[in-house]
Amino acid sequence: MARQLILNELEMDMLREVGSIGASHATNSLAEMTGTKVSIEVPALEIRPVEQLISREGGEELVAGVYVELEGDVNGVIVLMLDIASALQLVEQITGMPPAGEELTEMEVSVLQEVGNIMASHFSNALADFLGMKIMPMPPALAVDMAAALLDFIMLEQACKTGDAILFKTRFIFQPRQISGNIFLMPDPESLDRIVTMLREKVGLGA
Repeated sequence: MARQLILNELEMDMLREVGSIGASHATNSLAEMTGTKVSIEVPALEIRPVEQLISREGGEELVAGVYVELEGDVNGVIVLMLDIASALQLVEQITGMPPAGEELTEMEVSVLQEVGNIMASHFSNALADFLGMKIMPMPPALAVDMAAALLDFIMLEQACKTGDAILFKTRFIFQPRQISGNIFLMPDPESLDRIVTMLREKVGLGA
């Protein structure tokens, strides 16, 4: 069984700050792209083994997941996951058009992919800038399935080894509506070790 990563409160605070910086930059990009006033917050952060996330995110509720492969100093995948109702609400807020139905249309898929791409790019850029790394996001893809099945599929699709994932709980705020989602950063074990080493150098704890 893979070991679970445990960070101290200062290290967790620094990762939350990285998430907040990524969310702030993503807010600006979404506002410029859509002309819509939106703010994005990261109210909470968790680090858990991927197998725990897969079992915890179980159930029969359908979700939409936009996933982006990462290359460079960090290899792995970053995923924006929303339940279908939230995904449709997000598209409606961005486009000003009500959903065509309960299933995602080609246009709605395209909008969600662009939102996921923006989120993945800014979160990975914030991490890269903070830690002095080079991280390159690849083009986004979208899948719809039950949450546990979707995470399992992404892990298989990206040939990721089981390890720990960093979960940024995310909130899109279009006054007065709030739309909640999750961003999963799932680096391979070597990349996660690299992130932790750099993070601990930042807080003066060494490797």
